[in-house]
This record gives sequence, C-alpha cells and structure tokens, in this order.
Amino acid sequence: MNKLAKFFRIAVVFLLLADIGFLFMPVIKTVQENYPTDIYSQADFINDTFSKFIMGKSGLKISGSQVLEIMVFVVLPALLSVIFMIVSIVAGSRQIISGFAAIVTAVLNIVFTTKATGIGQIYKKQYQDIVRLRGLNMIMVLAVILIICGILIIITKPAKAKKNKDKDNMIPDVEQIHQEQIKPKYEFIDEARPEQAGTSVAEQVQNAQQVQSGEVTHDAGTAQNIENLQKAQPDDSGQGRPRGVMVGITGMYAGAEIPFKPGEELKFGRDNVNDVVFPEARKISRTHCTITWDAQKEEFYIVDNSSNGCFINEMDECIPQNLPIRLEVGTILDIGDDTNRFRLE
Repeated sequence: MNKLAKFFRIAVVFLLLADIGFLFMPVIKTVQENYPTDIYSQADFINDTFSKFIMGKSGLKISGSQVLEIMVFVVLPALLSVIFMIVSIVAGSRQIISGFAAIVTAVLNIVFTTKATGIGQIYKKQYQDIVRLRGLNMIMVLAVILIICGILIIITKPAKAKKNKDKDNMIPDVEQIHQEQIKPKYEFIDEARPEQAGTSVAEQVQNAQQVQSGEVTHDAGTAQNIENLQKAQPDDSGQGRPRGVMVGITGMYAGAEIPFKPGEELKFGRDNVNDVVFPEARKISRTHCTITWDAQKEEFYIVDNSSNGCFINEMDECIPQNLPIRLEVGTILDIGDDTNRFRLE
C-alpha cells in the first residue's frame, strides 16, 4: 500500500510539471477577415494582463471581471502547480496534502477550459471570431487525470505503523532512563538492623564477608541481607554470552538496554513511527535503519536507509546502504555518528 501511494504521488509531480508546460500551449485563436489569424496561450493571457496593469504597455481594453478571471483561473493554477509539485516531492508520509493539492489545481483548470472563450474576449474586434483549440481539450484531460490521482493518493495514503505494546514495554523511555541513571545502583537496608540504613554497599559487603568467615555472628535479618547482596553481585559465568540486546554507550539511550525477540526487526530514526526514536538527533534520518536479531545464528543484521550512514567499531567509513549487513556480537555500532553509540550483546 505504501509503494502504491508513493507511485501516485510521483505521478502527480509529473502531471503538475506537465500542467506548467501547458501554459505555453495554444488554447484559442482569433479569426477576422482581412486580418491575420492570431493564436493565444495561457502565457499570453498572463503577459498581456500584467503588461497592461503593471508595465502600462498594452492597449487592450480589459475589464475588471476579465482580470479577475485571468488571475484566478490562469495565474493561480500556475502558481499552485509549482508550489504543489514541490510539496508532492517532499511530502513523504504527509502526502495527503498532495492529493488535495492536485484536486484543487485540476478544478481550477477545468473552470478555465469552460471560460477560455470568454476570457479571450479581450482580443475581440469587429467581425472577429474566437475558436477553441485542441489545447483546451488536453488541459481538460490532464485535469481529470489529476483529480483521479489526487483521490487515489488520499485513499492509499501511507498508514502509520501500529504500536507494538510488547515493544513499548521492552524499550525504555528516555526520561525513565535519565531518572534511573541518578539513582544508586544498589540500595539494601536490613529492616531488622535499622542502624545499617546509612551503611554503604562496600561496607555491607565487608560485613557480609566477615559473617561468612565467622569473624562475627549474625541474626536472621543479616542472613537475608547476605542473600540479597549475593544476588546483587554480577554473574561472570555468562559473560560474553549473546543476549540479543543493544546496550547504549553514548547519547539518549546511554546505559539503557534495548532487547530483541528472536527474528524481531526494530526500526530506528527520528520519526515517531519508529520503534526506537531519536527526536532531536540531527545526524539521524527520519527512518534511519532497521536491525534484526537472529537468535539461532547469534548474529545481528542491519539495513541502513539513511543519508548520514551507520558506522561499526569506530571506522571512518560507513557500512554499505540498502543492503543487509551481518554484525557480530560485541560490535560497536554508531547510528548517524558517535554521539549515539551502542554495543551489541
């Protein structure tokens, strides 16, 4: 659906470009006996109108209503075609704007094709006829196609990515990370021994070791405290074992762990539709990259779709883009630049 929506948006860009080219297409001709036949385009209407009221060079007798019709149904669609063509190119996920823009421009063009003969009255002389040319029919056909593409853009607009509740629960919030970073890493207080409330972790570990060696006796509360301290000590037995997580080293997610489920693909970027969002990181694209964890092979895979690239192991050259690249456990990954660095574990 997203590819189809993008196709129609690109089609609108070319149609609006064609609409600008049609400004120079002959739309009417004036015929008078004993006088040469003159052919006029929309550009001639614009030129003569501006020459009359701005440069003062035209001798045409143009009424106020005719000027208004030229400004609304000739000048305005030309300006909208230029503006909306640019909007369609950069619209991205907000391409619904392009759909409405195409419809508005097309409607103005259709009205012009019905009023072209009346607008051409500014060139009318005695016994002169005004003939509609094939260019008006082509403008009408182009306008109809624009309306169809505009409607299809609105219907097939890219759907926002659905939020995965499991991912929301697994990936830590930035503010939550900042709050956790200022908290002490361990805080064990033996309720049975209130005097230990101000004792540091190092002192508690030393006391526990003395109890275990038999240097001092302990009660039931101290025994529980020993058990808690033992649980708090890092387990080196599994050190280096692949876990399928990304550990933040620098940047917004420094100190955070981003876990992956087997075969799960996480999207990284500035846009809120991503799974891991970097709202203020200028070096990170709106949809920067996707990373997948292969639990069976114990490997990560990354596809970089960004403009600034991704870098591994502090290399100066970014990884190839738009291709799946295998990353081993232990790889240092910079997303955009080294201000957002992660370690794959």
